[in-house]
Amino acid sequence: LAEKSLQEKEFKKADSFYNKALMRKPELKEARSGLRKAEEGFKANNNYLKQLKREKIKKIKSLRNKVREELGLVIRNDGADFFISEVATQSISDLAGLEKDDRIEQINSKNLKGLEEKGILNFLLSENKNLTLYLLRDMILNTEEITYESENTKGIGAFLVKDDGKIIIDEVIKKSPADLAGIKAKDTLVSIEGKKVNYLSLREIADITKQKNRVAIEIGRKVKLKR
Repeated sequence: LAEKSLQEKEFKKADSFYNKALMRKPELKEARSGLRKAEEGFKANNNYLKQLKREKIKKIKSLRNKVREELGLVIRNDGADFFISEVATQSISDLAGLEKDDRIEQINSKNLKGLEEKGILNFLLSENKNLTLYLLRDMILNTEEITYESENTKGIGAFLVKDDGKIIIDEVIKKSPADLAGIKAKDTLVSIEGKKVNYLSLREIADITKQKNRVAIEIGRKVKLKR
């Protein structure tokens, strides 16, 4: 078993087998020789893995620098999600409206769940001239009394419609909290006060904004990056 493990480069397992053999027969020369080979192989393998890790880190840094240079964008990996940590002023990303702490959900309709950072960076550096990013953005908005077409109502100043199970921003009232926060028509309302809106009716969403002075919302937005 020890020799088989050594041949299959399972050095840690081989080390264990050889040590057990030496505990039974300390004078066994084959076991001592095999143990040395297992230790040397284990060390060489560790050095190889460290070298691979260094090379991987080097490649990731190179890709990050290219994304920063081409798009003015720095992303960070937070568990399974990818967030924007920096947007350079007057860069392609800045002019497209990307902001710090936006979460990137999709690139060209490709869901990013389960991808490693290298894959995301390569997507951003793809040869496609135009990139479409689907972003999620958290906001906290004040609610206030708003007059629109001679009617008064309390809310954030955005009209919603339900379309194919999604809640879409249909219109934003000028100078309203929604407008001042940068919400746009065609944005998607994803959640309000931590509740996913696909489980809520338009009336229930309106009632939440009427009952509170401030509301936490999450919006989804498609953004096109033109190189």
